[in-house]
Amino acid sequence: MAHPTLARLLLSGLVAAQGATALKTDLHRSHATNPLWPPHARFHVVWQVLNLTLLAAIELALLWAPGAQRDGRFYLAAGLAGATLAAFWGALAFRSRYGGALYDRNGISPLQVRLRGKMFQVELNLAAVLLGSALLAILVAIYR
Repeated sequence: MAHPTLARLLLSGLVAAQGATALKTDLHRSHATNPLWPPHARFHVVWQVLNLTLLAAIELALLWAPGAQRDGRFYLAAGLAGATLAAFWGALAFRSRYGGALYDRNGISPLQVRLRGKMFQVELNLAAVLLGSALLAILVAIYR
């Protein structure tokens, strides 16, 4: 398999995961229908989920639609996927300014991991975005 095809397949998996994961994890009782959340916050999370899902569909179309500018479309799709990841990093960096948190007590709790006799909490959003960011950098390098 050629390197550009492998990179397109990997990027397809990443963007599909971005869209599907948001649908699965945010459109249920821990987020969108959480009665403890203010209605306006629930509106924003549904807006964000629909945005991520539609963006993933556009990115997949850019990657696989026939026609010219295949390289440009790959880099545009990668840039859009990267923008989603960068938005997470920005929200993380500024969360003390707006009172944000990586998880909600009423939602999905961090994963408890024992490593060398010590317990660690792994916040799943942070782990997924870290993995996605690393994968994006690697697959862009593969595409070149």
